[in-house]
Parts: sequence; structure tokens; C-alpha cells
Amino acid sequence: MELKQLQYFVVSADMGSFQNAAKMLYTTQPHVSKTVKALEDELHLKLLVRESRGVRVTAEGKKVYDYASVILKNSDMIGRINEENSAKKLAVAVMPGIRLAQVCADFYTGQEGKMQFSMLQGCMEDILGFMHKHVAEIGFVYVSEHQLSALNQTLEHKRLEFVPMKETRMALIVGKNHPLFGADSVDEAELKNLRYIQYAEDYFSLIHHLGHLNDSVRRFSKMDDIVTTNSDAMLYHMVADGALCHLGCELLIRHFHEKVLHTIPLTAEEDGIIYFGYVKRVRDTISRISAELIEYVNQNI
Repeated sequence: MELKQLQYFVVSADMGSFQNAAKMLYTTQPHVSKTVKALEDELHLKLLVRESRGVRVTAEGKKVYDYASVILKNSDMIGRINEENSAKKLAVAVMPGIRLAQVCADFYTGQEGKMQFSMLQGCMEDILGFMHKHVAEIGFVYVSEHQLSALNQTLEHKRLEFVPMKETRMALIVGKNHPLFGADSVDEAELKNLRYIQYAEDYFSLIHHLGHLNDSVRRFSKMDDIVTTNSDAMLYHMVADGALCHLGCELLIRHFHEKVLHTIPLTAEEDGIIYFGYVKRVRDTISRISAELIEYVNQNI
């Protein structure tokens, strides 16, 4: 029995005729028919019923089809092992941030040779889950200084560690059609009357820890109809249209589409610092490609 015989049988069953199978396999109809007949003779089974309009799979053929499909799939996976070993691999998890996603994409496009690149996005709890389960090698996150101690306790339990890279602050992001576009500052009275779109929240969400805004923003009457999303694209378009604003990390939006989005820093001391950095597993050595990404992000964020 040869893999070619199984392939020709499976494709013939899928396409419903030897003629259509021959087109898919770039060969001739008689060759397909002869190859499938050789398989039937070897198995002593009737796999296909030849009819005027094509072929029909028999009961025995359906059983062989299921097994043959698995064999062909596994054969293909085995054939890819060498290719996978020769390609660079990078799995990274990131918290939402329009600029961060763009920087990671730029890093990938700048790589030479083959590279298997996976980027997962989620809230802090998602990122820690990806890291703990070895789904990602590193995870880029941001956290308020008010929550850093709680984060470190969580990381210790999961045998992870946070490596700070940069410090930043909270900011209000508005679109070009918004009345505050171009403003240098915004006062609390104005913040109370704005409508917001925020990333889906968890315990470490920045909006939970805004210092003096934490007491004020939560009382804003219009916060009841706040839009939440885990999509960078949705947040970008709704802010860019000017209908909604976003309270987020200044570092991850600053200088991104400045003609469309405008960043207004919230500089009150009680707001505190936001730390941006990456999470890694304590016992693991970071791969060369991950180290290159970390350096690239550090230079371009």
C-alpha cells in the first residue's frame, strides 16, 4: 500500500469522480482509476462504486476513507518537521495597545528567512495564563504602580517574573473630529461628560486604578453606557470617528497616527506611574529571537 494510492482514493471520494480528481491531482483520469483499483485489489475491498456520473463511496470505503485521511494528515505533518526545525519560532502574548501591535508586526516583517510567529492578545489574566501554560514565551504588559505589588505576588505563585522596560502615565485619547483634539490638557469637569470605549477589564485594568480619577470616573453618569472591547481595531475606529474617547496608557498610543488620534496626558501626581515591560518564566532562558523582539520594542515604543 502506498500513500499515493490513499491520496488518489481520498481525492476521488471528495471530488465525486475520477475526472474531477484527475484535475485536482494534475494527472489523467485513467491513471487515477488504475491507482484506486490497485488499492482495492490489495485490500480485497470495493471502495468506490463506478457510476455513469462519477463514483460513490461504499460502506467499506467510508471506513477506509476515515483511516486514510488520518494517515495522509499525519504524513503531511511528519514531512513538515524538518521545515519547522529550520524556521525561527516566536510566540508572544500582549495586552491591548494599538502601537504595541504595530511594533510587533513591523518586527515580523523585518525578519529575514522563515519565521513562525504567533501573537496572542488579552487582558493581564489572559497573558499570565498563556505564560503559565507555555503557550507564549514572553508577554508584554503594563501595570499601575498601585498594582505592582499584587502583580508580583501573582507572578511568584505562577513562577513568572515581570521585567520593567519603561515608565509612562495615563492619557486621554481622542479622535480628529472630537472637540478636544489638539488640546494640551483636560480637567476633571470635562472628563465627567465624555463617553468612553475601554478594553475589556480584569483586576489589573488601568481604569480601576486612576488615583483621583478612580473616585471620580466611577461616578460619571455616562460611564454606565461605556463601550468595552478586546479589539484594537474597534477601539481605533470608534475613537478616530470622534464619537468616543479612551483612557489608556500614553506610551502605547503616543505618536501613533498623530493626524487621526491625539493624546492628552493626565499628569496629576496621584494618578501614579504606569510600568510597561514583559513577563517571562523564572526558570527559562529567553531565546535569541525573543531577546531581539524585546530590544526592538524597547527602541520603538
